[in-house]
Amino acid sequence: MLLCGFECELYLKLELLQKTGTFKPRGVLTVMSSLSNEQLNKGVTAVSAGNHAIAVAYGAQLFGSSAKVVMPKTANSFRVKRCEELGAEVILCQDIQEAFKTVQRIQDEEQRYFVHPFDGPLVALGTATLGVEFVQQAPTMEIAVISIGGGGLAAGAGSAIKQMLPKCRIFGVEPEGANTMYRSFQSGKPETISKINTIADSLGAPSTMQYSFSVCRTFLESIVTVSDEQLARAMALMFERLKLVAEPAAAAALAAVCGPLREQVEGKKVGIVICGSNIDFQTFSSILAQHGLSKSYIALENKT
Repeated sequence: MLLCGFECELYLKLELLQKTGTFKPRGVLTVMSSLSNEQLNKGVTAVSAGNHAIAVAYGAQLFGSSAKVVMPKTANSFRVKRCEELGAEVILCQDIQEAFKTVQRIQDEEQRYFVHPFDGPLVALGTATLGVEFVQQAPTMEIAVISIGGGGLAAGAGSAIKQMLPKCRIFGVEPEGANTMYRSFQSGKPETISKINTIADSLGAPSTMQYSFSVCRTFLESIVTVSDEQLARAMALMFERLKLVAEPAAAAALAAVCGPLREQVEGKKVGIVICGSNIDFQTFSSILAQHGLSKSYIALENKT
């Protein structure tokens, strides 16, 4: 396939078609299915830029529980509204760092169970189901490319793929402006960053955690980073050639294939995870416009 301007065979795992629009319910429902009735009665809480919060709201609805989710005020309004539609109470904070402090206070005061956005064995067990399915669907895959926020998706899916296909090379992808796992791989220990600066807000984890970091270190070959411009170009490419509307995080794997991983993937059978699409049209077109990629879309919008 010449999607990226060179030959490789691409397999796409379309998690943007899942319930809530992302892969997130895989981990959330695995965690919530382990809770006692007493814990469910007290409710759950979460911190998220949106996708995890939506999944937790959905999970609470399924399990007859209640959800109080904490999000940064920069969170996409589409995601905030979706959480509320699913019955969750939404608390907005200044930034993701303050959001983590707020969710800790909610835990302490209300004894709600904290459903972590990316860390822990049950989260990885849930996302491992994605890896198992991917191998079953693409058993000749030679390389897998997975976007990374905190690492829950890459830990679970990467571990499953690697154990089922030992010769398959697994790469993680992060935005340059939220490169906590990249820094952690470089230093050999979990790292924290003071500022997140990327259009891929759902990949904006301020720190890595020991469990997800250690699993990623075990099964992933390396981490590469992509710029916001590369993310936007991948979004445009997916829209034009694949007819998929993907949020920036979901375009990260393709951006890496077209960019820093080109030499590794050329001529190979490559699996990429399209992790989600919780984005409204205005934000989608605005991102492309900022990078000079959507003149025709903006013109169309102005005519309607």
